[in-house]
Amino acid sequence: MKDNEQKAIEVIITAALINVANEQAEMVKGLYKHRHKQKLNAWINMGNSLMDGLKKSFTDAEVDILDGMTDVYHEQSDSIRKQIKESK
Repeated sequence: MKDNEQKAIEVIITAALINVANEQAEMVKGLYKHRHKQKLNAWINMGNSLMDGLKKSFTDAEVDILDGMTDVYHEQSDSIRKQIKESK
């Protein structure tokens, strides 16, 4: 695998993680007030800005891969939630 291909793969993986982290932060920011909520909002805004910039550099195929990876992370998060609920 060429260095550029490996870098592209790593950027897509990182972008998917940022995307999922932002979406998860959106889910919990309403649980906090004041300082924590401000930090989550700042995190979300920075993540959204980064994602917008990254997506502009992605090909359509790379965006499809990103979307697929994001879905996988969501499925894993759902599985983790289910395991936690079942363990209580």
